Amino acid sequence: MTDEKGLEPKKDNTPVVYDPILNEGMDALDPSEIIISRALIQQAMSKRVQDGKATQGQILDSVDGTLLAEPQTPLEIICFHPVRQWIEFIDRGTGKADYLRTKEMTPENMNLEWEETTPDGVVKRNKALGYFFLIPSEIAENTYFPRLALFTRTSYKAGRKISTMQAKLKAAGRPLCTRVFKLCSLRVTNDKGTFNVFDVDSGRDATDAEVQAALRWKKVIMTGVEVHKKDEVPF
Repeated sequence: MTDEKGLEPKKDNTPVVYDPILNEGMDALDPSEIIISRALIQQAMSKRVQDGKATQGQILDSVDGTLLAEPQTPLEIICFHPVRQWIEFIDRGTGKADYLRTKEMTPENMNLEWEETTPDGVVKRNKALGYFFLIPSEIAENTYFPRLALFTRTSYKAGRKISTMQAKLKAAGRPLCTRVFKLCSLRVTNDKGTFNVFDVDSGRDATDAEVQAALRWKKVIMTGVEVHKKDEVPF
């Protein structure tokens, strides 16, 4: 709508304040009913790339396909809770390893074999290091919701950069969420072909508001949530 002079009215950027009654019942929400999406790199054979809805190297939200970052474009993230997992694939004699399951790594299973022959086929395992994170720009807009970045195989060393910084911050008496990281997708070529992997760099210190947002979600994540497992790929 324009005014009588044909000019666009100045937008009011004041945040909308909703009546608390609109969120009644949220305290009773079971965290186990929440599905946390993953930050997924799109590969040449990813379904969204094949369907023409994405390009190789983009980082997308695994649930709704939201574009989080273009290839080689850093995405600021605030990591606040680590996970260590085994991602298992199975070859049922076809020569192709299909995704089987993801399970938490525990002291009891941390020394599993990388490959194991079972009655159903050969199970192949990838060790994964993951971090739940928030995006600072979404915190600023009050639209933030956690996602999981999972680092495995060629991307595993990117996850180790975060865990190394976590150890340094802990030594200084600071939680991990006081540091902002820059997550990006890089294209690499090796004997398995050309594909994209995660890389991570340490960035600025997080603001107080960003730290508080991360700590609030850490409490929820630690009670147990479901992580979206669609489109698992062995990279």
